[in-house]
Amino acid sequence: RIPTGAEATNVLVGTVDFLKSPVTAFVRLKEAVYLGDVTEVPLPVRLVGRLVG
Repeated sequence: RIPTGAEATNVLVGTVDFLKSPVTAFVRLKEAVYLGDVTEVPLPVRLVGRLVG
């Protein structure tokens, strides 16, 4: 069961050949938003993280 008012965090990781060192970015949104089919359950997302190496 998911509690009322729950929010999700989205962390995406990927690789590319042209980077010499990893790049990381974390973004905290002021207001949680729905990002479509990014999460398995329909929850608003407040923190988005990206790691590319």
